[in-house]
Amino acid sequence: MKLSALASLPLMFAACALLSAACGGGPYPAPAGTALSEIEAFTIVPTTAHTTQDGFGTLLFGDVIAYNESTNEPLDGVQIEVMSNWSGMYVMPQSAIKLVDAPAAPEEVQNGTTAPSELCDTDADGLIDYDAEEWCSWWWDTETEQFYQFGGDYAMTPSNYQPTYMTTGTDNRGLCRFYLYVDSLPYNEGANAYSGVTFWVSIGVDAVIGEIEVAE
Repeated sequence: MKLSALASLPLMFAACALLSAACGGGPYPAPAGTALSEIEAFTIVPTTAHTTQDGFGTLLFGDVIAYNESTNEPLDGVQIEVMSNWSGMYVMPQSAIKLVDAPAAPEEVQNGTTAPSELCDTDADGLIDYDAEEWCSWWWDTETEQFYQFGGDYAMTPSNYQPTYMTTGTDNRGLCRFYLYVDSLPYNEGANAYSGVTFWVSIGVDAVIGEIEVAE
């Protein structure tokens, strides 16, 4: 390919980020002058469910908007990267989340007095035994008290895949909605206290940091 053709690629990506419906495909790298909206901090009340990475935690969703910094116009088709800065917090697109009608967990697990790992058989690494009771195999949200299934590449598997990075794109409103599953939180046994965690959202030319704070 000639050098002149290579030089035109950034201009093509910039045009498609502004007119993605006409270009098709995408999402595309953000053009210069694109900015991200700030993300409000989340606050959660930790329970014993947040002590280990066992599929019992809190499901949250976040929104971020990509826009032209000069005109404030939202931009469609902009590529977004989301990365968790904690191994026990997973990031997923909206399409990966599915509410399921699964058997209810025992009351002692739902109210946080007993950790799921105490009732679900686990191995030395804390991975769920897939021959255990059915409720042990779903993701449980302590806030809504509902079971969720992570579909596609984000489903729980025997290899215990934990997605802490993803790429996605903005919709026709310039909006990107993503989900955060806080399976565990950093815990200091000496202080008997949990710590908050952060995640990173980037479009290359701009980035913001989101926070998951712990209620006092």
